[in-house]
Amino acid sequence: VRIYRPAAMPPSAYAPMVTALGAAIKKLKVLGFSPSARTTPVYVYLKKLPAGVDGYYVGSGWSVDNSSLEINLDNVITAGKLAVLQRTVYHEYFHMVQARFDPRYAYTQAQFNAPQLWFDEACSVWFEKFAPAAGGDTSSYMSTNASEVLAGHHMDCSGLARAYKALKKKVDNHGYGLSMMLEYLFTQGPAGTVGKANPILVNTYTSLHGGATIRDAFVANVPPVATWWD
Repeated sequence: VRIYRPAAMPPSAYAPMVTALGAAIKKLKVLGFSPSARTTPVYVYLKKLPAGVDGYYVGSGWSVDNSSLEINLDNVITAGKLAVLQRTVYHEYFHMVQARFDPRYAYTQAQFNAPQLWFDEACSVWFEKFAPAAGGDTSSYMSTNASEVLAGHHMDCSGLARAYKALKKKVDNHGYGLSMMLEYLFTQGPAGTVGKANPILVNTYTSLHGGATIRDAFVANVPPVATWWD
């Protein structure tokens, strides 16, 4: 990990962020993902971000190995923000891993939203709860966007350029709400193996990287949708 932070910040101040990143890596390994494909350090920038923004995954048009994470400095240095910091690291680091399975060129990834954007967001919100060693909670993204799911089961949100900000937000929100679908599949549904090496996510991403659409990749790796969707 290569951390960029204010010069006066001692290692003890950002140690919780590093610990959260380690927890994310361990749990992603449990799910079948490997961080070893990255050939460079994970770049993390601790910096002031706009109000209400906890962090970003920042893609690189040059290479996915040059991608980075931005974490809101306020959540690192403010007492009582540890849970927010941890969830942010879990969420954004999973986006960094997901990018390796995106079959598009790095430049295209950096410039345009992916057809699998809804799935990426659903996975990262769900992972906020799965990553902690003793289990945790998701951010408010799941609950506040639950109604988006009722608008329809949109399995493919392709063709949304970054310029269409309103549409992007709609897809983001839909994905946040659909994290409840993963919550069901991994805890109560036919594939319920919470905390274990359930292969649904890694297999879906592997299929996606192999050229399948996100709809086909997802449907091929979960139980028959008609048996659990209702």
